[in-house]
Formats: sequence, structure tokens, C-alpha cells
Amino acid sequence: MGFSITDLNLIVFKETINPILNNFDNVMVSSSNINTVITINPPYSTSNGRFSYEIDNTDVAIVIGVNSNNSVKIYLLSDGSCNITATQSSYGVYGSASISCTLTTIPPLIPVLTQIDDIVIEYGTNNNKYTLPIPYSSNNETNKFTYTSNNTSIISIIGREATILSASTNPIIITVTQDKSKSYVSASITFLFTIMKSTPTITLPITSYSISAGSFILKPLSNSLGAFKYSCTSPIITILDNNVTINNSGTCNVVIYQYPDNNYNETTITVTLSISNKKYPILVWDSSFSYIYGKSPVELTPPISTNNEGVFRYLSDNTNIVNVYKNQNNIWVMEILSPGTARIIAIQEETSSYVSAQISSTVTVLNKYSPILVWDSSFSYTYNRSPIELTQPTSSNTEGVFSYSSDNTNVVTVYKNQNNILLMQILSPGTATIIATQEETTLYASAQISSIVTISSIDHITPVLEWNSSFSYIYGKSPVEITPPTSTNNEGVFSYSSDNTTVVNVYKNQNNIWVMEILSPGTATIIATQEETTLYASAQISSIVNISLPDYKNPCVVNTGNDLLYAIYNTNTSFIECDSDLYSVNILASSNNVYIYSNSKIAITN
Repeated sequence: MGFSITDLNLIVFKETINPILNNFDNVMVSSSNINTVITINPPYSTSNGRFSYEIDNTDVAIVIGVNSNNSVKIYLLSDGSCNITATQSSYGVYGSASISCTLTTIPPLIPVLTQIDDIVIEYGTNNNKYTLPIPYSSNNETNKFTYTSNNTSIISIIGREATILSASTNPIIITVTQDKSKSYVSASITFLFTIMKSTPTITLPITSYSISAGSFILKPLSNSLGAFKYSCTSPIITILDNNVTINNSGTCNVVIYQYPDNNYNETTITVTLSISNKKYPILVWDSSFSYIYGKSPVELTPPISTNNEGVFRYLSDNTNIVNVYKNQNNIWVMEILSPGTARIIAIQEETSSYVSAQISSTVTVLNKYSPILVWDSSFSYTYNRSPIELTQPTSSNTEGVFSYSSDNTNVVTVYKNQNNILLMQILSPGTATIIATQEETTLYASAQISSIVTISSIDHITPVLEWNSSFSYIYGKSPVEITPPTSTNNEGVFSYSSDNTTVVNVYKNQNNIWVMEILSPGTATIIATQEETTLYASAQISSIVNISLPDYKNPCVVNTGNDLLYAIYNTNTSFIECDSDLYSVNILASSNNVYIYSNSKIAITN
């Protein structure tokens, strides 16, 4: 029985499932991250659709990209708050959905530093070297501390190593500053460092003299610069200042008093002098030596003496520069401790025929050579570049090993990978200074050279995309695999979306292949989006998909009174394609026949 289309109201629709979105919590970040990039994880979803993101206050932050795992990269611009909306595209049976969270920048935390106890030491302790303590801090994101002295003429500091230059009646204020980090501001504490005067050590190398000498000069050694005063009540000698006139043979006691100086207190010692009829030896020695600071201990060559029996011993008048001692082989050596000048006194002991005698030589310890370093003064890279291997500076010191650091680890960090190769990791746009430090060696001092690294925002190449401008399919066709566009960017992955998901939906199937699902006759635009890569920007191209009805032929008739769905799913006509999970049919007129045609879901004719 025939009918007109107005006699029948037939509704065919696809059931759309709303995806479940959650776990997109509000985000609070320290304002110390301003002008850097942060990454926020995507919401949880029951759908596999791609996410896009929008920010309602671009004065606070902007979206600069979406990663392949759907996380979003956000560049922070200023303090404040903004809403981030994550929108998931439709995918398969799932429709589109959105969820929002709030991003708020908060002031960075103030770390708590434990107080360091005040330090009191005597001048000369540990050769005037002191390693400063590290305070405990609640900020465990950085262990970089800087130490400064309020009086560098008394205490100078390099790193944590303090050098005591002078005693002081006033305590020196030492300030310890912890660098700022991702979540914390910089913070400082102070403590007092007091250097007390110490008691000097006085020695008189020669205490025996020949009466034939007639006179001699007292030459005591001391680590103090204070002037000396001498006194003796014996008639054997007469002392005027430090000049001694021999009156007779014998022994006498001499009192040596040293006045205080800036670093040492006053002190007094008593020595016994012996005047005999023994000969006075003639000594010959080089008047001076020069060495490079850092040289290994040097064996001392003894002076030449007319006394071939007397044993030599040695003293240094400045043990901060040069120390002398016998090594394990019982050989006298000089240990070079720091640049400067010292006087080495060679003392020949008294024998049966000769009195004791001394001779001195000036030792000059030169600073190590300063290596000549050459390095590019600046480098420029684009943000998002893979880690970069650092090129070592050239140096006139071919032995010293280099280490590297960054003064702005929010922009660039340096580290060694598993192959022990030093790399530079680019974290965000900005500027950082990379410091290359070459360690000291035997002949060369440590040296540094720096280079400014500028990381610019990505200036990507726009890839050239080509794709068919349109495709045509017959309604009822099974899902169609999408052939990706051609692109000059051979690395960027493509994703797809449809502007009319009632006609065509796009999704990845179980084999991870993008397909088009044809849902109804009509027209849809398929947008192919290629993701951003290191060198190329993200790009899009679209194609129009036309879905048409097939030619009507070989109808399958559903008779009046029969159940339409039953007829569709149980018809013997092999051309019928139905999916009971996706489609339902509601027929409102029950007195007319419905004609089902091949290669179509449902078609009606009179």
C-alpha cells in the first residue's frame, strides 16, 4: 500500500554519550615563576578526544601549546588569577565537554634559616683559613648560599672559605644569603666573627758565638711584627739595641721583649747565649729562590760551609708562605703554602771546633699562571629545543677540568647525562649566564669565563600542508581510514576534528588509526591539525566531506503492523546496515509501509 511522506513521521538519531571529566583541580604557583613556562596536566576523561584550552585573563597567563599527552603549556606573565577552560572534542560515541579550573599566582614563601653561632678565634689559627658553616633552611630546593663580609680588609671570603687578614677589636658581620628558588624568595641571616690577638712565637736561631767575632747582631724570629727590646745583666756582653759586643767568654741570659702589633699581644722570652773560643764558619748559599704557588714540596740544598761536620736545620720566618720540615726520608723540604715572600734561615749546629752559624735566603712564591680562556661571549637558542651539548672553552691550561653553572636555572640548567656529557637544558624564554670554571692545576690557577645565553620565544617555520579539498562517500559506508595530508614537517603528528559530528565523526580506532565514522547524509568539514615540533609551528588544513544517499533500488518493505526495528535487524536483505547500540528508530504512524533501501540506513519513498 502506498503512502505520502506526510503520513509518516520517522525519526532516526544517534545516541551521544557525555564524557565524564574530573581531576582538573585549581592550581596555585609561586610568583617567582613569572616569565617562565609551567605545565598543567589534563583532566581525567572517559573519552579519548583531544583537549584544547582557553584562558579568560591573558594579562596573567597565555596558552603556548598542548602536548601530545593533552597537558597544556602555559606562560606566566604577571601576578593575578585566571580561569583555564579545557574543552574536549567529540570522539566516537562521546560528545564534546568542558571543565574549568582557576590558576592563581601566590607570593613566594619565605624560608626559615637557623641561626649560626658567633665565632671567636685567635689570629693565626689554621694558617688564618676558616671554612664557614652552612645554616639549615626550610627551602630545600636550592643549596646555593652566598657569604659576604662587612669588612673585607679583615676577612675576605671566596665561596665558604674565609681568609683572616688581620685581628680586629670589633666583630666582623658575616651575612649568609640563600638564593631564591622556584617557591621561595631569597633570605639572609647574619652572625659575628671575632678575631682575637694571639701570643707570638719567638725563637733565636743562633745562641753560640765565637769570641773572635768581636760583635754580632741579635736576629730573633717571630710571627709578630712588633719591635724587639733586649736586656742582659751579665758583663760577658754589652747590648745596644740589637747590637752585641763580646767582652769575654762564658754564658749569659738575654731577655727578649716584643711589643704588641695589630695581630699579636706582647710577650717575653729568655735565651742563654754561649761565647767560646771556637772558630766561626764561613757559609755560602744562594741569596734567593723563586717558585710557582702550588708546586710540590721542594728539597732544600744545604749551604756550603767551612765547617764540614755541623748539621743544618732550617726555619721559615713566614710559615703562611713557606713551611720547612723533615719528610719521611729525613730530608729537609720546603712546603709552598701561598704566594708571597719568606726568609729561610739555614742554621749550622755547633761542633767541637766551630760555633753555630746561620745564613738566610729569600724565597719568593709567585702566583700560579693565569690561563687564557676563549669562549663565545653569547649564544642564542629558541625555547623548546632539545638539550644542547656544551662546547668547552679553549684554554692555555690543557690539564684543568671544566665545570659549569647557570645563574638563572629557571631559564637554563646544566647537567651531565648518563654518558657523562655536559648538557644545557632549555626551560623557558629569558636570559642566563653560563659560567665555565677551569680547576687549578700544578702551574695554573683556577679561572672562569662566562657566556650569555638568550632563549627566545619560538619563531617556528610554518609547514606547507597539502590535502584533497573534498571527499565524497555514500551514506552507510563503514568507518573510513583517514589519509593524512602531506607536510614539509615530517615529524609533527596529525590529529583530526569534524565541524559537524551529526554527519561525520572522527576518532582513533582500536589500532590507533584515525578514521571517519559516517553518521548521516550531509556535509562536514574535517580539520587536520599538525602539532608543533622543534622547528615547525602547528598548522591546519581542512577538507569538505560530502555524504550522499545511494540510488534507491531493491527496497525491503516493512509491512504495516510489523515492528520496524525487528524488521531492520532481521531482514533477509543483505544490503541493510544497522547498529543496535548506536541507533534507535521511533515510528509514530502505524498504518503505512516503510521501505528500506540498499546501501542506506533508512530511506523513505512513496
